[in-house]
Amino acid sequence: MRDKEVPDQYDLQAKDAFDKLPGFWPVLIHEIRSPTHSLTCFLELLERDLAEIPLPEEAQRSIRFMNHAVDRLRKFVRAFGQLVHSLDSKSPQPQEILPVIQEAWQSLHDAHEQSSLELDCDSLAVTVNCDRDALLRVFGEIFQNALQFRSTERNLQIFIRARKEAQSLCLVIQDNGQGFAPEQATLALQPFKRLAARSEEHNGPGLGLTIASLLLKHCQGELAIESDGQYGTTVTLSFPIV
Repeated sequence: MRDKEVPDQYDLQAKDAFDKLPGFWPVLIHEIRSPTHSLTCFLELLERDLAEIPLPEEAQRSIRFMNHAVDRLRKFVRAFGQLVHSLDSKSPQPQEILPVIQEAWQSLHDAHEQSSLELDCDSLAVTVNCDRDALLRVFGEIFQNALQFRSTERNLQIFIRARKEAQSLCLVIQDNGQGFAPEQATLALQPFKRLAARSEEHNGPGLGLTIASLLLKHCQGELAIESDGQYGTTVTLSFPIV
């Protein structure tokens, strides 16, 4: 579970920043997106024009490096833009949780042919107070993370159940993927932090679970993540009882 002694500086400040500068973030994203698109087009033209020219290895490495950097920037702009859109959404409303989970999973149907989702439908027949688009994004990020870091030794299985605690409703999402070292749990929700064992194969911006956590904060909820380092990951979403 995430160490509660570690200050959640990003979580505490992010929502306040979006509230104070509501018109600033969309403009910022637009201003970053435009030069990113220009860089992408330039690199595509450069590679096309140089396709028939034998280049020194150093020049080839430079082009690969630029493509990698622009790809990461493009992914960051897309992820941050989606976050801005989600945080600018309507106020939280009561939502039935089960249809949202099913829709989020179906939206990824092309990526989970060898994966299965098991739902404890009885326990999941509950309502939470959350914006629907934000909730879809939360489950989407969690499912994407599980799909991306599935084990190569077995088909991915995800199991979701709900339980009620004293003042909150908890949704427990368990997968049988790669998992991560328990001591890395404090890094998993921090922006731009990609766990070492995973970063060699995946070059995403490292924002997926950070975005999910911020969206849960936006709905007065909490996200925690843990793993035993051997057999999968458990993500727990906590909401105030409606």
